[in-house]
Amino acid sequence: MPFNMNVERITSQRGKELLVIDRHPFSKARDLNTGEMKWRCCVRTCAAMAKTIGDSNTVTESNLQHTHPKRSERNIILFLENRFEECQTEHVLLAP
Repeated sequence: MPFNMNVERITSQRGKELLVIDRHPFSKARDLNTGEMKWRCCVRTCAAMAKTIGDSNTVTESNLQHTHPKRSERNIILFLENRFEECQTEHVLLAP
């Protein structure tokens, strides 16, 4: 049964789509035959995972027990600021 959480999608510094649940980033592992997407924690040694339906942020199944601390709010802010600066630079370089 699907349940809603505080989930958002962002783009990584390398241009990959990430799912962020409670300040933990997840990378897309694979598309499932059921139409769901499986996401794994970005920390390789962590077994946390989540499944979402299609392009929605509705989590249908999850194991959110991480073996490491959350990213700090400051780290997330720095990540997003860097991403914003990259976008601004790309915009300036592409401007006629």
